[in-house]
Amino acid sequence: MALAAVEDTSAATVVNVDGGLGRDAGRDAGRDAGRDAGRDDLPLSRQACDELVHVATCGSTNDLARRLYPSLGSLPVSAGFGDAADGWRGRPWRGVDRVPACLVVADEQTQGRGRLGRSWRSGVGDSLTASFVLALPASLMRGSDSGLLTLAAGLAVLDALRDVVVGAGGLGVAGDLGVAGNAGGAAHAVDGAGTAVAARPAQLLGLKWPNDVYLAGRKLAGILSEVAFSDADDVGVVVGVGANLLVAADRLPTPLSTSLQLHFDGLPPFAELRDRLCAGIARGLRRQMGALAFGGETARDELVSRVNVENVLRGHPVTVELAAGRRVEGVAGDVRADGSLEVLPADGNGSSSDGSSGDGSWPVRVTAGDVLLRRDCAAPSTR
Repeated sequence: MALAAVEDTSAATVVNVDGGLGRDAGRDAGRDAGRDAGRDDLPLSRQACDELVHVATCGSTNDLARRLYPSLGSLPVSAGFGDAADGWRGRPWRGVDRVPACLVVADEQTQGRGRLGRSWRSGVGDSLTASFVLALPASLMRGSDSGLLTLAAGLAVLDALRDVVVGAGGLGVAGDLGVAGNAGGAAHAVDGAGTAVAARPAQLLGLKWPNDVYLAGRKLAGILSEVAFSDADDVGVVVGVGANLLVAADRLPTPLSTSLQLHFDGLPPFAELRDRLCAGIARGLRRQMGALAFGGETARDELVSRVNVENVLRGHPVTVELAAGRRVEGVAGDVRADGSLEVLPADGNGSSSDGSSGDGSWPVRVTAGDVLLRRDCAAPSTR
């Protein structure tokens, strides 16, 4: 689950909302008010982030964030990185347990990327397409901690979505997607294996290892974390987030996807919804990554414990596509301390259609791969 260090080979055109490409720093909002007039629809996000770049369209917000990294003054960078020429910047955030966070957000993304080389395109006014750039201690990229970064990001996205849902206070009707209920009341939903369950609105949301947020058993949001910069002391991590917010049912990217508006009434208009989510994610990333960076072993244990509570795979039959075409079928268990997923034997006695983890042993420890819920099977308990 190591984060990818990606070379930027794209030449996608970037168009700012006001016709140019510029940096919108929250600390300079007053000075730049004239330049930004008429397009400041992210006021909460500007307050929550050290710097903000808002563009109308780009190929990928992750690619754009990596290209802009050397010019983001709130982040550490060396004279040898990119086109930066100001030498080593100070790290005032070190010693005060504070994680710098910058935001790159696009109204439209035409060449978005997901895990395993998948592509994703968003429409204007219906999806969240944003990348958060964080400065973290380089020690987090060493050892088992690197496997927890994407999971920590997932919790930040999950919390922000829950805050919006609770704030909206209404539960919509989407019977074809397995959700039905009345505003403010209990809902009937499907869990990851398609089993009907009773749930409150906020409980319909959960995490699917390693990088998705699920809503009522279907994918609502995806997260792609990549390394933009690293040296002996610091690492710059780009956390890309794509979420279906107001996407119509007939425009969903896959049959296993969903959109926030298909489940909840009372959502605010798109601009407000996006702003609240971006601000909430930024705050959550600071909180979760700060705990990983500065909270020690106790904070790591608490993060893993919560990931297991939120894990929609846990206890359900899964098929895992591993490297070199290998496939394992079993039942998803716990996420381990290093961020890997444990897969247990499907029949309880150490055998499955694949046989095992390759050396005859169970459980299988999955550090990288594509985990698919097997909706055609009943879900045995792992307890």
